[in-house]
Amino acid sequence: MDTTIRRHSFGAGQHRHRNIPTTATSHPNDPIPSEPKDIRLLKVSPQMRAKFNGMNSPRSSGESLSVATDETTDSEAPSTPPTEPADLNEVTDKLDELPIHSPNPSKKRRASTTLATNSDDIRKLLGDGKGTTFLQKYCCGDGCCMVEALPAPAGQPQHVFVDQPDNDAYRFLRLNIGSLTLDTELTKIVDPPEQKMSFSGLRRQSIDEKFPDELKHEHNREAVDMFPPTYMKPHPPYSIFNAPVYGARELTKPGAEKRTFHFDLDVTDYPEEGGVDFKVGGAVGVCPPNDPYVVEDIMDQLGIPRFQRDKPVRMHTPGGRWPTIWGDEQSRTLVTTRREILTWTVDIASAPPTKPMFRLLADHATAPNEKKILTFLASAQGQAAFCDLRTGPHITLQQLLHAFPSSKPPLEHLCGALNQLMPRFYSLSNDPHVSSAREGLAGRRLIETAVTIHETPSF
Repeated sequence: MDTTIRRHSFGAGQHRHRNIPTTATSHPNDPIPSEPKDIRLLKVSPQMRAKFNGMNSPRSSGESLSVATDETTDSEAPSTPPTEPADLNEVTDKLDELPIHSPNPSKKRRASTTLATNSDDIRKLLGDGKGTTFLQKYCCGDGCCMVEALPAPAGQPQHVFVDQPDNDAYRFLRLNIGSLTLDTELTKIVDPPEQKMSFSGLRRQSIDEKFPDELKHEHNREAVDMFPPTYMKPHPPYSIFNAPVYGARELTKPGAEKRTFHFDLDVTDYPEEGGVDFKVGGAVGVCPPNDPYVVEDIMDQLGIPRFQRDKPVRMHTPGGRWPTIWGDEQSRTLVTTRREILTWTVDIASAPPTKPMFRLLADHATAPNEKKILTFLASAQGQAAFCDLRTGPHITLQQLLHAFPSSKPPLEHLCGALNQLMPRFYSLSNDPHVSSAREGLAGRRLIETAVTIHETPSF
């Protein structure tokens, strides 16, 4: 049998032996170095010192090695390559080319919140069901509103910056109008809101003949503050029921950030409706009127004469549900008063201001500086200031009229820029049939609900 002998070879790294050089302070046979002796010291003459001090650029490591006098360095040891001295102008040009970076980036803009307060807002978000639709563009928070911002002020004497109104309501807005002048060109200004109603005169005899239902409804100030108009029907064909407040108490302790109140509403005399009952877990819609003091102040700012505020007028609407809340979409002719319209049909406190609102105020402002600022807020150049206004402190119609006192739009046009005052729904926490069996409440049906109040600063 043949046996094949295989030779295996294993590679091994080769080690190159290096001799330790002999110097004046060390020797291969003597591992302990000795103190250097007879070493020539480097002396710098005054002429050489003046030469070194006159250099503009710092010395490199290569230049430092070139003046050494010790020639006993190991020739085989690697040395640091010398660095050429940099030109000062070249370094300056490179620094200018670097991007400017702020160590403290500005805080990301908070996106604005828009509440769906009526059926038109719901349709705008959900679409008409005919295909893919995009949601309406609101503030995204990435600063795209700064794209068409006004340039920085040039400081030229012919540019006269806009004088901002001097009142507390305007200062509370904290508007940043930048370099806005009376001659600044503004683009992409939104259209004014569409007028959705008009007024006409009405004789007392016409009310008796053409509007017999209005004979049971009074239009004086005290009645308007207490009872809603008969044409408002959030649950057609039923009208709004005036439920007395049987009791109210605060649930939170004094000093709480948000106060919560418990209300007992008396629905003993609520009319019978088919398929309607009050059960735990359900909801009840409350139609609150606007604050009478705020309504009176708005009419003062609009310049409505006092004798016209409670005078019955004929109101014409071209179409839609307004002001009935959930009535049929059709044109209407109703009997109302200007106080009644502001008290029950339009939202003057909850919704933030819109660009069509600013355009309307600008069209009816007589002061040039106020007109320019309002137009600026309705333009593309004022988008950043508009976003800051909507995402900042709570702003109401009353404050805007005080901030820009020269703007007095007609009530007919102003209602087109305001949302419908909608019912506010609250969950029921009890069964009214159970409450009627409690001691002292025999036969009286009460519904219980809790409301949280959030207070915001005002001007």
